[in-house]
Order: sequence, then structure tokens, then C-alpha cells
Amino acid sequence: MKAIRTTSSARWDGRVSRSIPQAGFAEGYRAHRPRTRFFAFFVSDFSDERVTLYLADGNSRVASSDKAFTERGGSRLLEPSLATRAVTVATIRLTDLLDRAGVSHIDLLSVDVELAEPRVLAGFDIDRFAPELVCIEAHPEVRQAILDYFAAHRYVVVGRYLRADLQNLYFQPASSPGPPPMPPRAGGR
Repeated sequence: MKAIRTTSSARWDGRVSRSIPQAGFAEGYRAHRPRTRFFAFFVSDFSDERVTLYLADGNSRVASSDKAFTERGGSRLLEPSLATRAVTVATIRLTDLLDRAGVSHIDLLSVDVELAEPRVLAGFDIDRFAPELVCIEAHPEVRQAILDYFAAHRYVVVGRYLRADLQNLYFQPASSPGPPPMPPRAGGR
């Protein structure tokens, strides 16, 4: 899970929560993002259990519960001789994480969990937290499940972002007046 932007007023106050199962990132967050609350969990559709997470040796940015994905996008991409290693991490439902953190409203939800996006969504009470905008990575293997989830909760794809971002889909409530306009392209086009 990437980030959850929360507000205490109509203006963003900069609070962000990040849930990353690699606890080794915590120190960097404390040093370089002091307003960010860091949680070392695998966000899923169930809490208080353990799952296997595959880490790419030589590429700390790639981790997934899908071993083949980690190998494709991490270790072996950089160097065929690098290994993928398995670690066991604690799970938490996104709703449970937000409750424990005292979050009651979300402006922006960003999810990038390498093929586990449907599991994150299954553990999230979107009707209760009602994010105004959701950015979610949508690999072809999980894209339809993501589209079905948001349609069932009356969220629509924000088409204006499709030209700028080919990896993620953006959703807003169907009743929303619309996202802010996109900034002009460089060079005035």
C-alpha cells in the first residue's frame, strides 16, 4: 500500500500513512518524511495472520505476494543470478489499519501492491471512508477485478488521467463534481 492522504480541514495538512511490509524502510521515513506515519504490514483482505512476501534481492523497490511477479520485475530483471527471497509478514485489513491509526476520512488513496490490489480493496470499507480520489495500479492480471470493485461501489474511472498515466487507474465517486483540471503540458500544449 502506498499512501493515504488525510485532512483535518478543507486544506491538506500533509499527513500521510504508508503501509509497507519491509520494516527496513522505517528509518528512512523517520529521517526524510517526519510527518509520515509508517506501518510495516501486508495490507490484505484479512488481519492478524501471516503471509509470504517475496523480496527481490538487489532491488528493494520490488516486493509482492506473487513470487513470479517479483522475479519478473525485480531480482532477475537486474541480474539473472540474483535470488528472490521469502519473508513472512503480518497482515492487516485496510479498514483495521485506518481504525487503529484514528483516520476517519480519506481524500486520496493510492494503492500499488503488485497484484494484491483486489485483496486490499476486499479489506477496505470504501463506503465508510469515501475517498475523493483513488489512484490504483492496475496490472492486466487484476484490472477487471479492480474495475468491478469500483463499479459495485458507485465509483467511476477518471478518464482525463489515462493519457498521463498508463499504469494506474483513477476513480472518483460517481456523484463527484469532477477532479481538478490537469496542469498544462510543458511547452503550452
